[in-house]
Amino acid sequence: TLIADQYEKWLRNKKPRLGIYAGSFNPFHIGHKSIADTAKNMFEKVILARGVNLDKRKYTDLDKDVSEQLPICGYQVVEFYGMLTELYKDYSRDYDVTIIKGIRNSADLEYEKTQERYLKDILPNIKIVYIFSSAQHEHISSSAIRNLEKYGQSTSNYLP
Repeated sequence: TLIADQYEKWLRNKKPRLGIYAGSFNPFHIGHKSIADTAKNMFEKVILARGVNLDKRKYTDLDKDVSEQLPICGYQVVEFYGMLTELYKDYSRDYDVTIIKGIRNSADLEYEKTQERYLKDILPNIKIVYIFSSAQHEHISSSAIRNLEKYGQSTSNYLP
């Protein structure tokens, strides 16, 4: 029938919904995991895209090999060295892609709004969703965790 043929065509052309949660994740902490877990309820697949900034020094104790640290949390991890728009385009061939941005506070929101403007200048149709941190995680940041470690304080409560 016509309806069955249209449905079959739609199914063949349907792309799974993919959320790409990008960040430096240096280190990946329970706040990041909470955002990823929330995203998992919104998308058929979520990947963590670890942007590698060659200008930033790695913090040796906490910047573990991402291939060892993150999959333990149940997510596929990719590293990228260029623009997030290129990663978006690469995955868009096979997926309906949305970029996930985690927001802890108003400073994060202002920063991410500016980043979104640049991303949309480069790729006007890019899809972005903001996921707000829960109150219990809004104070957690990778830089604060690195600072605690630097002064010999335990960080285990902040890491998954």
